[in-house]
Amino acid sequence: IYQSTFGKSDLHGYSTGVSFLADRYNETLLSKTSQFDEMTPGAFFQYTYNLHNHLSILAGVRTDYSTQYGMFVTPRLHVKTNITNWLVARGSIGKGYRTPMPMAENTQFLASSRQVLIDTDLNQEEALNMGANLSAFIPVGPRELMVAVDFYRTSFQNQVVRDVDSNPHAVHFYNLNGESYSNAFQAELNYEPIRGLTVNAAYRVNDVKQTIGGVLREAPLTNRSKGLISLSYVTPLKKWQFDYTSQFNGGGRMAGPHAHNPPWKASAEPFSLVIAPVNKKLKHWSFSVGRENFASITQANPI
Repeated sequence: IYQSTFGKSDLHGYSTGVSFLADRYNETLLSKTSQFDEMTPGAFFQYTYNLHNHLSILAGVRTDYSTQYGMFVTPRLHVKTNITNWLVARGSIGKGYRTPMPMAENTQFLASSRQVLIDTDLNQEEALNMGANLSAFIPVGPRELMVAVDFYRTSFQNQVVRDVDSNPHAVHFYNLNGESYSNAFQAELNYEPIRGLTVNAAYRVNDVKQTIGGVLREAPLTNRSKGLISLSYVTPLKKWQFDYTSQFNGGGRMAGPHAHNPPWKASAEPFSLVIAPVNKKLKHWSFSVGRENFASITQANPI
């Protein structure tokens, strides 16, 4: 990596460099073996513009050559601006590529009776990512209330589909033929109402759809929403710490069941997990006691 600035000012900077990745993959599932090497040399250039604390822009592009998939170009752009001294806006857009490894990334399906079917001509995954963030730091009493909202979207041009709907007795991995995207909206706040007590709350809504078997539908086994409430109190001398965390998991679509003998419901029910530990700190020791999963939430039929 080489880094420098244009001229003597740090207003305009840049970095450039080269990279080389060498990967060897070897997977065996029953009598099926997949083995290949992938060499990926690449080069990149990145420009930064930094107008003190008011505006920063990062624009970059890299070019790589994969011995498996050929040449691909990855551009990206990040912008950050301080609208006021308490309001900050960020935005980003860029491409993403990855080599799919369906078996290593989906080992949970080995704990089922499904037959594993993997097409031999899987393409490199390719997606366009974009998003925006707005963060506000609002004075409330003697302290600041931090409020942030985010929206991010990933749109796939190529993707390896994990099809558990077409056949209830198999999981089939094949190339995407149609549309696939993920939208995520999140709101978060953080505040310290009294010294030592931190309150954090967040809620996220997911809209994930994928073309499965020629039909655009909600992706299975994906939470439609998630929530978090976390309270943490530390005593003035930091000898004791009390934590309380509640995690909410929204329901989602289950894999398509057998048409005539459905062994599970079409949708998963929402559930929450509560964790509450207490920590005591001594000079050379630290002790913790608490409980996880207060409501004893378990899956009725894990397999």
